Amino acid sequence: MKITRNTPEQLIVGENPVWVAVLLVSMGMIFLGIGLSITLSGELMGLIFAAASLLPFSFLFIFVRRVQLIFEASKGTLTIQRKNLRAATTVFHDLADVQSAELETSHGDNSRLYRVTLVLTGQSAGRHPITQAYSNVGNHQGVHDAINAWLDSLRART
Repeated sequence: MKITRNTPEQLIVGENPVWVAVLLVSMGMIFLGIGLSITLSGELMGLIFAAASLLPFSFLFIFVRRVQLIFEASKGTLTIQRKNLRAATTVFHDLADVQSAELETSHGDNSRLYRVTLVLTGQSAGRHPITQAYSNVGNHQGVHDAINAWLDSLRART
């Protein structure tokens, strides 16, 4: 996660998992290449490798999700845009309903994983994670701090 824009009027936070997509496409191409090479040398077992290349490509639809949060003071809205290879969704919330951001921690094997969660009141009351998965990639603490600081400065102005 990273902060794309941070002005008094607008805060944009996003996650664009380009490296996950590059890794999955690379894995798929390697399996496909190995499978075609083995098949062209006369072994039908190469078809198994070629068929296995479909697995990383199918993971593109599951694991590659772009998330963008747009906090707009002038409109008084929070826009959450999520997009993957299958669909795109946009959800709007009133900025008055956004109480704070919290940093959630998950303890894995010898590591800590994080995700930022928004705490909302009103019609959509509850805790809303920005991303579905926990991760140790990105500046989660910085995003958490930036969201809370931006919300605090907005409340101080009104």
